[in-house]
Amino acid sequence: MKKYWRSLLVLTTIFISATLQAQTPPSFMLVSKIEESASYLGQLNREPFEKGEAESQWASAASDRANTCIQAISNFSKSPNAAAQTFKVKFKEDAGFSEPVEKKLTLDEVTAYVTEYYALARLSKLRRDLEQDVMRCNVWFEDLSNGKQLDMVSAGVAKSSGEDMQKRLKTVQSLGLQSKVTVTIYNVEYDFDKQKQLADYTALAGGKQYDAVMAARNAKDKPFLDALSGGKKKVFMDELAGNDGMWDCSGTGGSALKTPAQLNSANTWYTWGVNTDGLITTWHITGYVFNGNELVKTTSKRGIGSRPSAADFK
Repeated sequence: MKKYWRSLLVLTTIFISATLQAQTPPSFMLVSKIEESASYLGQLNREPFEKGEAESQWASAASDRANTCIQAISNFSKSPNAAAQTFKVKFKEDAGFSEPVEKKLTLDEVTAYVTEYYALARLSKLRRDLEQDVMRCNVWFEDLSNGKQLDMVSAGVAKSSGEDMQKRLKTVQSLGLQSKVTVTIYNVEYDFDKQKQLADYTALAGGKQYDAVMAARNAKDKPFLDALSGGKKKVFMDELAGNDGMWDCSGTGGSALKTPAQLNSANTWYTWGVNTDGLITTWHITGYVFNGNELVKTTSKRGIGSRPSAADFK
């Protein structure tokens, strides 16, 4: 028995070792991938990338190649001979038709070059997106700075516009591109610091208005949520709450249920709506049947016309 376990242990060790070896990419393949991807970048016209003016397809292709190269470098750096490896990378000295020049780079040099190019490849899209961000936030700045009270949807859009710009600017920081993302909108120049101030203001001011609107809406729902429980509370939260008190709920016969006490005492709630998009105007009713506070079933009914009759609420 001991011999059997020893044999099994040896076989298991061999299997695990072989599996680990199979999962480690061959070094020569990684070197080839690094040289190929770095050479692709080295032969691009770098000027539009430096200015953040590269066309979308070129910026995307360069970003993908740089990312692939960075992954290969990360894997290769684990090899025991990584520090001594040199890489043959081809560079085009100008934007003309001259033949590329091959240079030998160390692992540190090729890593620095590709990492920098990855940031530059991201720059063009970031600048285009930030231009749109500045224009959007400028629109909300006018309303917010003038004290205009926004509705919930507008306040939410203003808040998210500022927050989206904040996230993009964090990406800019992580790539070290702060000095390269200056944009000009309506003859006003926005460097990184000005963009950040605009984004922070829009996110904060929009967020305060959004929170205030939501607090007012929640205050209108609170008496109902405090009074209801079980299935009735859940139906109220799912179907009626969050509408700034602008909801309709009926009982049997179409009588309006407007107060917490009326909702609590009713065994059936009805909500209804109308569809005017088709050739014929139709209405639909959804009924919620309760046993005490427990929802026992949901019903539905449809009919022709712009409003159901009292007899339809049963």
